[in-house]
Order: sequence, then C-alpha cells, then structure tokens
Amino acid sequence: MRRAPCRTCKTPLPLAKMYVIDGVTVCEPCGTRRVQDAQAGGRELKIVRALDPTICAECGADKGETEWLKVAGAPLCFQCRQRFYEVPFPVWLTLGLLVIVGLAAFAVWHGSGYVEAGKALLAGRRLLAERQYAPAAAELRRALDAGSESETVFLLTAKAYLLAGDYEHARLLLNGRARYEASGALFNEVQKIWERAVAAHDMASEAARLEREGKLADAATKARAAAGLYPEMASLDARAKALEAQAALADGAAPEGKPRP
Repeated sequence: MRRAPCRTCKTPLPLAKMYVIDGVTVCEPCGTRRVQDAQAGGRELKIVRALDPTICAECGADKGETEWLKVAGAPLCFQCRQRFYEVPFPVWLTLGLLVIVGLAAFAVWHGSGYVEAGKALLAGRRLLAERQYAPAAAELRRALDAGSESETVFLLTAKAYLLAGDYEHARLLLNGRARYEASGALFNEVQKIWERAVAAHDMASEAARLEREGKLADAATKARAAAGLYPEMASLDARAKALEAQAALADGAAPEGKPRP
C-alpha cells in the first residue's frame, strides 16, 4: 500500500482513500470542501478516486510496494486478471473485433481508412442488432464511404436504410451499384424488404394520382394499403391519415342522396 500527502492539508494517508480533483490529490474532507466551493461558484470539477497501483482495483489485494499489472488502466491481481480475460464476449462483438483486427492489418499497406471502416462497421452492426436503424445506416454508410467494397457491408447498409423507412437513400444505394451477387440469406432478406418498399412506393404514387383526380376515397384506400405494406416508412401512414381525413370531410359535405365523385 502506498501513502501520499494531501495537497491541501498535507496529511499523509493511504493513496486508495484519497481523491484526484482536477489533477490534485486530496483527502476526503479537503475534497468535500473543494466540491462545495465549486458548487457555490457554479463550477464543474473532474473528480476520480486516486489509484494505488499496489492494490487490486477489483478485490483490494495489497501487494505492498510492488505494483500489480494493469488491465485497461486498472491494477489487477493475478486471479482478477484471469476472471477478466475469461469473460465471454457477445458473438457480434467477437466478430466485430475480428473484422477490426483484419482491417487493421490490411491498413498497414493501404492506409488508416480501413480501420475507420472497421470501427463504423462494428458500430453499425451493434445498432442494427438493437433495431436503431437510422443510426445504423449512418455508421454503415461511413464504412462504405471509407472504402469498404464488401458485399455484406453494402447489403447491411441497404437493409438499415429500408428498415429505417429511408426509401430514397436505399433506392440510390441499390441503383448505384453496378452488380452484386444475387444469393445468400442476407441478400434474400434485403430483396424482400426492397420489393415491399417498391410496391408501397408505387401505391403511394397511384394514391397521389387519384387525389389529383378528386377521387379522395380511392386515394385514401390506396395510401392506406401502401402504409400497411411498408410500415417502416412513417410518412406513408401520415399521408394515409391525411387522405382519410379529407375523404371523410368530402363525404360529410356531399348532399344527401348524391353519390360522391
């Protein structure tokens, strides 16, 4: 165990019982006064517990004057280091780390852009698994823009756009690629979503045409079908509701016994 003097009151104390406030090591009473003074003045302080490299940060094992090896910046005894390394990683994280390692090795010859692509791919996969589709699309697009030519990254980006309801970006992405392999589970999944989105887009266009012709009831029906086919695109539902409201008003305003146009 190591001891250190408080920078304010000079009292020597075990380092593990002290705090570091804005880079200054102090005891708890002096630290409390600093915090109170800062709060009164409307200032924010960076406060962390002082780290004694001779005491295990996990179990508190004391190694005297000899420092423990550090893992992720924290001193850990042998047993705690073993437990740390034996924690199983989620499959997506393991795969993502493998991707980053592979891209990092490749980047030695071809530049750091591949490392950025790997980071973006890892973040995009995680967000996609959490069903945060719009942020996932942004991260996966970063991987593409960083130079990735992977078929999987391309299809994952298209999938994220489609599930986020971003039909236009999905259309531009898919139409902008000259060729890709039309096989595999991911390709089939993206194709099914894309076919729904295209059909819904066509229905929405038909609804707009019917609206221009004054056939509000038919337009509302067509718009509702489009929204039901591709519910990921919130604007389709909003448009269907608007047309349904217009059709209801037109129906109520029509003279009794007179058919609607």
